[in-house]
Amino acid sequence: MKLGLIPPKPELLARMPGMSRLGVPLPEAEPQCDWGRAVEPVTAWGMDMNSSIGDCTIAGCDHAQKLWHANVGSGMRIMSDDEAIRNYSAVSGYDPVTGDNDNGAMLADVMLYWHRHGFEMGGVRDQIAAFVHVYPRDLNEARLAVQWFGCAVIGINLPISAQTQEVWDVADGPDGEPG
Repeated sequence: MKLGLIPPKPELLARMPGMSRLGVPLPEAEPQCDWGRAVEPVTAWGMDMNSSIGDCTIAGCDHAQKLWHANVGSGMRIMSDDEAIRNYSAVSGYDPVTGDNDNGAMLADVMLYWHRHGFEMGGVRDQIAAFVHVYPRDLNEARLAVQWFGCAVIGINLPISAQTQEVWDVADGPDGEPG
């Protein structure tokens, strides 16, 4: 299993628009929200090549657009494997012929690319109008992001052991450390 998120650069995050920096007090979020029920069948989520290459950031974008389209009834699009590879290559420099540069991508770079250039998804160039940074330690802000925008594309610094586990579990030793 490939894991492919590169940790963010703090100086880049400081320049990104953030929900808590909107200049207005944020309301209290509802304790639960489940937009994912609209995506059926459950296999429609797909892997987007993430079981073979480190394109989890691209898979996250594809899953977000599936969620949005399923909830508004505008016809969910399915990203092909070739589209997933081209999208990942455009952001990360991954070479599908040699396998070089399969190092993942920084989520902020992926979001900026999706906003500025768009990604191919189901034969259509999909482009987002905007995005915001969610302060990861503010549970209310994270819940509001899901309630207001349908989802939150997030990255998690998993341990190395997660690459070989079928079911993620806590591991001891160096492989259990984040990385």
